[in-house]
Amino acid sequence: MENRLFLLDAPEELVPTGLTANILAGVDVTPESEYSGKITLTQLNAYSGELKAEALTNFKTIKIEKDGSESFTNVAKLLLELQQGGGVEDAIEEAIIVIDSKKGDFQLQQSIDKLRGEMNFLHSEVESYNAGFEERFMIPEEQKGSYWAPSWETADGERSRFMARDIMSKDGESFLVVLNGVIVTGEDGKFVNSEFGPYVIGFDFIVAPSVGDIVEFHGTRTTGKQSSPYEEAVERNTTINDANKVKMENFDSEMAKELANKEVEKTSIIEEIARLQKSLEELDASRNEAYELLVSASSIDDVKKHSEKVKSIDKEISSILGELYGSNTQLRNIDKGIDSIQNDISRETVLYKTLAKEGDTREYQAIVDMFKAIDTEQKPEPAA
Repeated sequence: MENRLFLLDAPEELVPTGLTANILAGVDVTPESEYSGKITLTQLNAYSGELKAEALTNFKTIKIEKDGSESFTNVAKLLLELQQGGGVEDAIEEAIIVIDSKKGDFQLQQSIDKLRGEMNFLHSEVESYNAGFEERFMIPEEQKGSYWAPSWETADGERSRFMARDIMSKDGESFLVVLNGVIVTGEDGKFVNSEFGPYVIGFDFIVAPSVGDIVEFHGTRTTGKQSSPYEEAVERNTTINDANKVKMENFDSEMAKELANKEVEKTSIIEEIARLQKSLEELDASRNEAYELLVSASSIDDVKKHSEKVKSIDKEISSILGELYGSNTQLRNIDKGIDSIQNDISRETVLYKTLAKEGDTREYQAIVDMFKAIDTEQKPEPAA
């Protein structure tokens, strides 16, 4: 009907013509001169009796369509169309307005929930894992001091080469040779250098000391004590390296389990998302069908029935969309956790390799072997 107040758009203004214009202008369209023997509209209006409903079918009347076109019908039929058809159209339009309004409320709530979920995701933290490596490696230092010690070798009047048993000095450090209480100089012979390291370990006289002469040495280092810190470093770093190797293996095993659990969770969520999406597709199809039935309804009861179904489906769709967004957020959190675990694995692997390199005992062991070789080098030469 053209005078509905709830229409969103104003109806098109039509310019009446012909019979419509006369009716709207109140012109008596049945002049007695043209319809002899028949009553005029004015006379009909003055009729005080009663007309049966069936009689209304005998009265022709004009029907004006929404587009302004004119057609003829009978009064009874027109009244039914006005009472039923027009009411149905009004009900359909009103139902659509209510449906669209309710759907807008759902969409607004979904936008709010989505924004809230996005903020929670951005501020969410994932658990960080580490292997708990031992990082305190021993860095050995040589022991230095000032030592006096007589040679274990006794001058026999023939031998000229004497070793400072357990005593030595590094290149550039003080190393004194004393013969019978008198310091020997380079004019009396030459210093003996180790074949295994930069150390002075003895003296070779030009003229062999006499029988019974006493040869003493003054050095900065004691040979036997030099290897001690390196041996401790080898032992401690070996222990640490072995412990870290076990920790790395355990860490890899634990992270493999964590990743496996995450993948199981991810698979489950992906299946749930697929289920929800399928439900949405089915609901969309049902909604389209119910909506088509609504807009083509021929009675107010049908309008009510189909509009209620559309609203019910929209509510269910909104609920499933909420679940779907929640599942997608869960999936993003799982992926975030997987990325974090993989980053932890990469970080700890690099750290393990770095610590293993720092704790490499090969260099320390080589130094220990060097001092042992020097110690053997200083032993008295076997008798001829």
